[in-house]
Amino acid sequence: MGLFLFIPHFTFASFQSVEINEINYIGYTDWKDNTPSSNDEFIELKNPNPAVPISLSGWTLRIVSGSGDKTIALSGSITDYVVIRRITSSQITLPPIDKVINTTSTNFGSLSNTAGAYIELRNDMGTTIDSVNFRGKWPQTTTNTQSLHKVSNLVWEVKPHSPLNIDLSSIIPKTPPSSEDLTSNPITSEPEKIVYGGVIISEIYPNPAEVSKEFVELYNTTDKDIDLVNWKLDDIPDNSTVPSSPIQTLSGSVPAKGFLVLEDGGALKIGLNNDQDSVILYDPNGTIQSQVDYKNSPKGSSYMYIDGKWLWNTIPSPNAVNTPPVNDEVIITPITPTPVAPIPITPQLPKYNIGSIIISELYPYPSSGEEFIELYNGTEQDIDLTGWKLSDLAKSYSLSGTIQGKSYKSYSQSETKIALNNTSETVTLIDNYNQIQSTTSYTKAYKGLSYIPVLQTWSWTQTVTPNASNIFTENTNSEDSKTYIKIENIENLLQIEDGEYIIIEGQVIIPVGELLDNSFYIIKDNRIVKVYDRQKRFPSLKSGNLVRIQAEWNNTDTQQYIKTTSADNIELISEQVITIKPEKIANPDNSDWGKIITVSGVLDTNTKTKLVINNKNQNTAVKLYADKITRPKMKKNDIVTATGFIEVYDGEIRLVPWNNSQIQSTPIIKKASTNNIQPSTISALDNNPSNLISTTTTEYRGLDEYKISESSDIILKNNTQLKEFLTKYGIFSTALAFNLIWWGYRIWSKYRKEV
Repeated sequence: MGLFLFIPHFTFASFQSVEINEINYIGYTDWKDNTPSSNDEFIELKNPNPAVPISLSGWTLRIVSGSGDKTIALSGSITDYVVIRRITSSQITLPPIDKVINTTSTNFGSLSNTAGAYIELRNDMGTTIDSVNFRGKWPQTTTNTQSLHKVSNLVWEVKPHSPLNIDLSSIIPKTPPSSEDLTSNPITSEPEKIVYGGVIISEIYPNPAEVSKEFVELYNTTDKDIDLVNWKLDDIPDNSTVPSSPIQTLSGSVPAKGFLVLEDGGALKIGLNNDQDSVILYDPNGTIQSQVDYKNSPKGSSYMYIDGKWLWNTIPSPNAVNTPPVNDEVIITPITPTPVAPIPITPQLPKYNIGSIIISELYPYPSSGEEFIELYNGTEQDIDLTGWKLSDLAKSYSLSGTIQGKSYKSYSQSETKIALNNTSETVTLIDNYNQIQSTTSYTKAYKGLSYIPVLQTWSWTQTVTPNASNIFTENTNSEDSKTYIKIENIENLLQIEDGEYIIIEGQVIIPVGELLDNSFYIIKDNRIVKVYDRQKRFPSLKSGNLVRIQAEWNNTDTQQYIKTTSADNIELISEQVITIKPEKIANPDNSDWGKIITVSGVLDTNTKTKLVINNKNQNTAVKLYADKITRPKMKKNDIVTATGFIEVYDGEIRLVPWNNSQIQSTPIIKKASTNNIQPSTISALDNNPSNLISTTTTEYRGLDEYKISESSDIILKNNTQLKEFLTKYGIFSTALAFNLIWWGYRIWSKYRKEV
């Protein structure tokens, strides 16, 4: 415990051992084992220290893009590279590829081509190891053969696809072509065009003082050295409007975040005009990377790029950072761009060092007052925040005003409209040069505690200090001191806020493993609730056990469940007989969450993991755990009855059966219309006053609960007497043709009302 004034800046990136290295959001990766398409997206991870392999067991990769929010469970280990590859459901049978994790689109989601993405890598302790925040817009646009490659934490460049940093054709073994194939189909190849960038013109000295020489200064904006082989430099000669020819070919390299000065009489081979000129830098593809236009150059002054503007300065600064003129009487010459295609790139040099302003305190789960985000200016100078942005995973807020040197400034939720999550949140500060100045993440917030940087990590403190120095008070929020809300009426459970701790009693109705290996389900007040633990730390339980659970309530936009972290969270009280009462609800909604219901109608969609039942033009989704439920054979337009409990998952209301008898199907020959299906009054169950069903003896009701009007013209396939008749006399005998017609008419007349 003590006073803590935070000055240095730390982020999770300081401790990262694995990093996000390449992103292909456009697709069309030539994997050689399938036809390239827009589905072929991938994300590459890199281990900067291949000599130390790292286990990925328990690690996760979260992808938030467009409206999707997916978390992928990783496995195996990483020495140098691992690629998370997006595949379609039809590609599940593809053979495995070393260092490639095939992930179906259901789990991967989709990287939006226009809306960018937030990608976060977490280790098995839930700590954020690396993340990129391109929500709203990707840093650069790629084509069908390109992806984004990491140069530094702030710089990404466009280069050809290279998952695992090798040629894709070597991943999949291929049969060598025969000599006949080579003769008839000679192989021709054209090298892919490399995309260059990162070097700009930062200063020129066209009209030097008597003892000086002309020079052109280049600046490398990236974190790696850039080779200038085959780069070119040119100007526009006297009385001309087009570049001269031939132009100067460069050599050497520009160091990372460094300068290269080309001086007249040495490395500079072009002559700079005093009255009017343009200096143009071309990459090896002939693309203009940087262009500077000027006129009427003052003698002894250099033309330099400072804070988004080109200014004349009487003090040249070759091989050094450009600084503003020391006096106000500086000549600023307006420039009329020279008509040269393509349009010149306008370079921008960052003004602030990373960490000039940091996120110094988060208060996401208030016990009183408002949520807030606090910033700290660690420099001596006041900084204008115009153009800066503060964002979480869902919303961004544009800052304004000034934050004084060595001072704090907090922003409340009512001002920013940023609602910090109580679970899984990332907050980022971006300056007006689109640099990430500061970012931090947490997996779980604690009520009444704020999140502050302490030494080389972040911790929760009991002392909340908006607009003031942080004070670290040790968090004594143990399991024994947590405040628990006792749930007497399960209908009130949905009103409990996400992250609250609850006490609830209920009976085990679906033991561990019957639907999910990491979950079991309890029933209370005829509603079913999921109990989840990713590490499966459950006591031995069976159906009918009455249990008391003390644990955290998870109530998000995605789903609702009780989250336990130990077998000690679950207390076995007794064992009782379970009785349930399914309700007939034609069109369930959010208010039916947890209820046990029966839905009947016409089968509209039939897949391995999902059914859609239509009742009077209203659809009900039925979730199938295909490895647990063996359903009857059925096809579209069959009449289906399903019983289960209602859950709301990612906004979808769906029915979940948990044993085979809860799905029944009656095949038909002609399409059934749900308008022809009327509730029957003959069911014995409907006449049962208690209306209770034992889970061990129940035979769920099927089509016998319905009678179908004659106008629907439906003939059932399972007419037993008709089948026996056809089997006995044969349907292929010509001699019996007229008898079949006659007896068929008699049988149809006899049973048509029943049908």
